[in-house]
Amino acid sequence: YTKNVKLYKIFNILKSEGQELLLPVFDVISGDEEKTIVSNGSAVFKDDKMIGYITSQETHYLLFATDEVEGGILTADISKDGKDDVSLEIAASKTKRSFEYDGNRTCFSLELDITVYASELPADIDIQDEQARKKVEGFAQSKLENHIKAVIRRVQQDFGVDVFGFGALIYMKDQSLWNVLGDDWNRHFQNA
Repeated sequence: YTKNVKLYKIFNILKSEGQELLLPVFDVISGDEEKTIVSNGSAVFKDDKMIGYITSQETHYLLFATDEVEGGILTADISKDGKDDVSLEIAASKTKRSFEYDGNRTCFSLELDITVYASELPADIDIQDEQARKKVEGFAQSKLENHIKAVIRRVQQDFGVDVFGFGALIYMKDQSLWNVLGDDWNRHFQNA
C-alpha cells in the first residue's frame, strides 16, 4: 500500500520527461508507551512541489497501473449483501502498458496478469469448482478494474499530473509522438 522509491529514481523522475514524482507519506502514531511509524498514502508532486495527497488504498491500485505490486492481499466481495468477502494473496503481478494516439486523444491500455492464492473464502465456496473459481475471479477482476480506473481519473481530475509514467512510456516508445505531445503533456494526460 505504499510506493517504494529509491533516491536515484527520485532524481531521475525530476530530471526526465513524461512523469511526475509520487512519494510515500508516513505518519507517527503515538501508542501507550511508544511511537510507531506507518505508511499512509502518497504525496503527489508537480515539478518539485507537493500539490496533493492520495490515500494508501488509492496508492495500492496505482501500483497495479505502474507495475510495482510486490505481493499483498486483494479482497473482493462476492455477494450483494457485503457478507462474503474473499481474500486473495498476490503471488505475482505483471502489468503490460500500451498506448494509441488518434490525432486528438491518447488512449492507454493496461493488461494485468496476476497470480493469486485463495487465502480466505466463505465456507460455501469450493475453490476446486470451476464455476465458483470463475465467480471469484470475476469479482476480483471487476474490483481491480474499477479501482484502477478510479485512481487514474482522480489523479487526472484533481491534480492534472502524470504520476503513472504514461508520458514516459510514449517518450521511450515513440519519440516523434512525444515531440508533438511533450510540451503540454499534463494537459494531454488529463484528457487521455
